Amino acid sequence: MHELFDLEGLAERLQAYARLSRWRPQAATLLTETLHRGEIARGDTAVITGLGERTARALLSELLKNGLLKSASEKGAVFLDF
Repeated sequence: MHELFDLEGLAERLQAYARLSRWRPQAATLLTETLHRGEIARGDTAVITGLGERTARALLSELLKNGLLKSASEKGAVFLDF
């Protein structure tokens, strides 16, 4: 049963996927933090990644476009979607 809830293993796989996808290294940080929190406010993206606002928004947009993150609305919090 423990294997079903192996969050650290899932986090490692998300990080590996981010590397293989050749996204910025901060993408792995954002995905891992989203996994641990359940959802994150869009405005927290820059703080979590340490990127500037515009760069953080571009990264978030890329992850949304690729279907790893999802949101119920254009301004709403984002969560993992896979």
